[in-house]
Amino acid sequence: MVQRKTLGAALVGLALLFALVSGIASTHLIATSKHNLGASGLFTIKAAAGGTTEICVFCHTPHAANMTPNLGVPLWNKGALTTATYTLYSSIYLTGLDYPSGVLGAGQSSRVCLSCHDGTLALGSVVNSPGSGLGSGSIQMADSGTNITLMPTTAAGFLGTDLANDHPVGYLYLPGTAARHDPELVTRAFPWPKGVQLDPNAASAIGPPETGGRVECKSCHDPHDNQFTKFLRMSNANAGLCKYCHNKTNYDLSAHNTSIQTYTRTGSLPTTVGGFSCIACHKPHTGGGTPLLRGAEELTCYDAGCHGGNNPITGNTTQGAKNIQPEMIKAWSHPTNTISSLHKNIFGGETQAQLDANRHAECMDCHNPHQVRPAVAKGAAIGALTRRGDPTNAATLAATPPPAHFSRANRNVGRPANNLADGAHGDDNHHQCCRRLVRCGAWHLHKG
Repeated sequence: MVQRKTLGAALVGLALLFALVSGIASTHLIATSKHNLGASGLFTIKAAAGGTTEICVFCHTPHAANMTPNLGVPLWNKGALTTATYTLYSSIYLTGLDYPSGVLGAGQSSRVCLSCHDGTLALGSVVNSPGSGLGSGSIQMADSGTNITLMPTTAAGFLGTDLANDHPVGYLYLPGTAARHDPELVTRAFPWPKGVQLDPNAASAIGPPETGGRVECKSCHDPHDNQFTKFLRMSNANAGLCKYCHNKTNYDLSAHNTSIQTYTRTGSLPTTVGGFSCIACHKPHTGGGTPLLRGAEELTCYDAGCHGGNNPITGNTTQGAKNIQPEMIKAWSHPTNTISSLHKNIFGGETQAQLDANRHAECMDCHNPHQVRPAVAKGAAIGALTRRGDPTNAATLAATPPPAHFSRANRNVGRPANNLADGAHGDDNHHQCCRRLVRCGAWHLHKG
């Protein structure tokens, strides 16, 4: 009996030690992150000097917590969730699929995050003040030593209530080819692995649109773990987190996903084009254009270090590896720089009728950035890697000069195109241009 009691006590001791060590490790991750809002925090926004050094109290309390139904947060230490009305992301791509675009609004779990990040509620407002037991209170907060109440609009984490330029939240996750589904989403099953979590975090999240799992803030972010920076649930090197859900047709083989060309985006460490992958062009928050691009239309392509040498978005003047920006200001070039906001990112591409009524020539009208391929030999068989599966015309392919990009120009032919810089990008070499007449004529239809 004594031995049994001793063994039991030892097991309890080991369990407590494991819990303590795990707790220390978890706390350490938060303690060195921006979510440590205690006065000893390492970043500018935190409790005012002399204030609490507690870490968890800003979100959690051990007693008398806010138990709002379906809140999804244990021992929540803030009062009522934000009741702000949000403008959510939408796009022609989604509405063209009749995708249920944000009809549910930001969910409870996202409103938990937005309680701080939308700038409508006091950062230091808590149900139970630190060390006081029970009773509502407020912790004085500061930014670089200056007292504040709300999250400053200049803070990196400030989102506001206009989420139109942020990754969708409150959206149902509906992969597949059925009506109202997105065929370029990866099919997932419960239990969710660490890479993504739908809301609710339960098997019931798989179901029809009325009960399907939703994409919320916590789908990509874990507020307690900053191992991968920005509290991401997994590493986004080579856009691993993005591609965990998004499976753009033929993107795995594209140059934008595989290129080893050195690339350094403003404010980032040097890597390669393939290393940045999706995030070289897209921003999950505060995007500059639909679909969450770093800049509107051609400005994203001109990003210095890519296809331009003077990017007005970032101010970066690093010479691009394939700089076509100067070509687009020549007298005989497409009006890519002069006509804006007319391109429509429609699944399957804009139809001829839509283009005729809405004339424009953006980079994406001729090039598919998700299927662009490195140059191959003239006439090389590269299969049907065209715009979202359009068939390849082998005869036209064989007659095409050495390709570097996949052309969007003729959706019925869908062949790879040559370096368009020697014709479509402003060169006056009519011989080169005429060799592409079938491609260009497919859009222009001799209308000039």
